[in-house]
Amino acid sequence: MYDDICLQITQAQPNLLIPWFIMACVTYEQGEPILSDSVFDKISKQMIEKWDTLSHPDKECIEIGTLNKGSSVMLKRKLT
Repeated sequence: MYDDICLQITQAQPNLLIPWFIMACVTYEQGEPILSDSVFDKISKQMIEKWDTLSHPDKECIEIGTLNKGSSVMLKRKLT
């Protein structure tokens, strides 16, 4: 798992919450999660708290209203 690395990077650069979240969703769906459930929940909560200040090209892929549900169903569109 990459919990510690994720938390260190996203604390220093909050905009990177978005790609970490997307990577965690995709790898979880593929059966090879890169983050523990608790860290996934933590970065989801941080994204909710910081949503208006986050900037990333893939931000539009995430459904903010469902971030608190704790699953990857909140990706708006399939990533290619």
